Amino acid sequence: MEESVLIVEDEMVSLTRAQTGLNAAGIVTHTAQNGAIALDILAKHPGIGTILLDWVMPVMDGPTFLNNIKADPRYKDIPVIMVTGQQQVEKQVTSFEAGVYQYFVKPVPNELMVAVVKQALDSYRNLLALKDEKESIREFALTRIERERQKASVDTSTLRAINEFYASSLNAHSYEELCQLLVVSVHTLKFDSAAKEGEPEEFKQLRCSIRSRSGQEVDLSDRGVSSKLDSMILENCLAQTVILHQGTYTAIPSKSGQVAVLIRNTPEATNEKLLAIYVISSLVEQFEERLLAFAAQEDMVRQHQQMRLVVSASTQEFRLVKKTYQSLKETQMDQLEALEQGLLERAATLPKGQQEDLKGFFSAWAAQAFQLFSKEEVADQKFLVNIEKLNDLLTGQSNAVALEPGQFGGVQSEIDRLLANLGRG
Repeated sequence: MEESVLIVEDEMVSLTRAQTGLNAAGIVTHTAQNGAIALDILAKHPGIGTILLDWVMPVMDGPTFLNNIKADPRYKDIPVIMVTGQQQVEKQVTSFEAGVYQYFVKPVPNELMVAVVKQALDSYRNLLALKDEKESIREFALTRIERERQKASVDTSTLRAINEFYASSLNAHSYEELCQLLVVSVHTLKFDSAAKEGEPEEFKQLRCSIRSRSGQEVDLSDRGVSSKLDSMILENCLAQTVILHQGTYTAIPSKSGQVAVLIRNTPEATNEKLLAIYVISSLVEQFEERLLAFAAQEDMVRQHQQMRLVVSASTQEFRLVKKTYQSLKETQMDQLEALEQGLLERAATLPKGQQEDLKGFFSAWAAQAFQLFSKEEVADQKFLVNIEKLNDLLTGQSNAVALEPGQFGGVQSEIDRLLANLGRG
């Protein structure tokens, strides 16, 4: 844009004199014979940096033209040098109040005019540079403010995604449900550089695949299923436990390598890419913690089920033992009653002293034999030992301290032997 001066003068002698002097100094000029023509020239030549203005002119005089340009934001800062034959101080004051740069009364020496014009051009040039600098600063500030606003918006959305996933994961009760929550959380993340130019708004949302070491996988991206490339990247990511990047693909593992997330449309902008990796890493760590919680819960369920089986089996066995105990109890009572009856019949033929000895022996033996099945023994801490003894009885195993119904026959023989000895006495 060429820098120039506009001369607004209706007297041809004064116009020519001013134009010749400025051109000789290397200054480009435009001329107009009144204010109306000058306004048209201003609109056509944006490089005009100073205006020489006469006071008295036809159609539109100097003061009217001055008021017009001072009211127009495009021209209000252009320096205006009033060059007129009006010598009145009041008009000079009025001109300065209206915003003129300088006021000269004709005739003006050429050297003085050139010097003042150059100074005015420099002044306007510096003003424009300052305005450009201010505008650049303003644009920089606005750009920075917008960037910070966007960053705050992204930070808010990412923190919301992390917090919402954590809260929702506490209510998840299965691997599939947890995977769905992770995919939804990833899809809430939106980055401008994740979409290519011309792609719709929804392409700014991250798309992902998920895989764990167990081989389970969820894929809710735009393709619907994982490709061989997806699977290969995920498998390598899990095996190496490092972040892998290939083209627009980025695979992010958890610290222990139990699960990995593959982002298919990684943001191109470095700051957005780093932020996306940070957020996905946080989500993956929470995902893994919930998986470990699921595993611990499953172990507890298995242990609980095993315990129930043990309790159920023990209850059945105890009921069987109790039934066996009751049967042995009844058998013992029947045999003791029969034995007592036989002793009483045979003891009737013995002397009284021997009858008392026999009754004492029988009572002591019966108390010892009956002790195994007493209520006190069942309630005692040795109950498991007695269960083993009863188990031996049920399985037919020989045990020196076990009591079987058939053993009463041996006692009968012992008593018969005792009676025989007593008879010989």
